[in-house]
Amino acid sequence: MKEHYVILHGQDRLKRLFIGHANMRFQLKHELRGKLIQLWERYLLTDGSKEKFASLFIATLSTFQLQLRGEFRLFEVTDPFRKYEAVCQFAMHEPFELAVFD
Repeated sequence: MKEHYVILHGQDRLKRLFIGHANMRFQLKHELRGKLIQLWERYLLTDGSKEKFASLFIATLSTFQLQLRGEFRLFEVTDPFRKYEAVCQFAMHEPFELAVFD
């Protein structure tokens, strides 16, 4: 919020707000854990179908790309505007197969 807001009226209330890395790490871990549990539950419902799995992957891709944007704040890297840019930048910090997102 602090990086992408515009003051419409009054004082800048977010300017004085401090958000520590410990709090962000806890929140991101909590959110990611919840999303992974949901993904696992949905995966079980695919019953081994490649078509259902592909649909699941495509449906959840955007959610995980948004999650990666939040991770940048822990690395103190500027939050990229585009989701794919977030994936590419995250791969510099945590190696994984980028081809999945192409």
